[in-house]
Amino acid sequence: AGLQLRCYINLPAVRSNRGDDVEPLLAMIKEGLQLARRSAARTTTAWLADNYAGMALSNGRADEALEHANEAVELGRIVGDPHMGLRLRTRAGILALRGDLEAARRDVEAARAYPDETEPQIAESSPLTDGYVTWLDDPAGALALLRDWAESHPELLGTPSHLARIMARMALRLDDRAALERAVELYRQSSEGRSGRVYEAKRRWVDALTAGDPSEAEAAAGVLEDAGYRAEALDALADAALLAARAGVDSPALERAQALSTAMGIGHTLGRLPETRWLERSRADKPAAPRV
Repeated sequence: AGLQLRCYINLPAVRSNRGDDVEPLLAMIKEGLQLARRSAARTTTAWLADNYAGMALSNGRADEALEHANEAVELGRIVGDPHMGLRLRTRAGILALRGDLEAARRDVEAARAYPDETEPQIAESSPLTDGYVTWLDDPAGALALLRDWAESHPELLGTPSHLARIMARMALRLDDRAALERAVELYRQSSEGRSGRVYEAKRRWVDALTAGDPSEAEAAAGVLEDAGYRAEALDALADAALLAARAGVDSPALERAQALSTAMGIGHTLGRLPETRWLERSRADKPAAPRV
């Protein structure tokens, strides 16, 4: 039974990394979760509940995601889970997207009492959640945090790197071209060898950020939404809307993003829509012209 339960943890993760559609993966994790609960395998139940929470959030099921994240945290406390920091960070991400920023901050602060994860598939969770809560008050500091971590821990970047993609999205908003290009480079390196429509869509999305092409980001969002990655589709649409607004071109991206955000009951990762604060940086934010 223990080996079978382990398969319910590993197989959906392998399939997710392969770029499979979300719905079958959720069904598989739920099957394992029910078995783990019946077996009173609390540690395995915590892992599966955490995995289900993350996958459900990607699918836009915020209520289900929070319910399972709460279960993972409570079980983790009962069994003395060494991955308690990860459990708290998973819940923090869900809370932040639901708009409960203070609760998200509390979970991130509590998570810092536990060791950072060092397995490449989950190591990014610590800097990412730190970056999200920092972004709210100090966007430049959040970007620097992700950039420094990525350059200091290249061996821990995911395959592909969610952190590199978020770093690129932050750099786009801050008009930091060097950081944007570096983040896109890191993302493409981390996704080498990955094939399939989901990975191709994510590469199109990230490449669109450097190219300033809202239509490519919109097209990528359509593929991601069709595959069940609705939260990521929302992020891609938010980027497309920002690119279109900066270019002064008509685009349905903002309307699509707002409709998807309302339907899911979550916001996009880096802030509220519409993102008017990023359309034109104030003079105080722009670097001074060099003296000649």
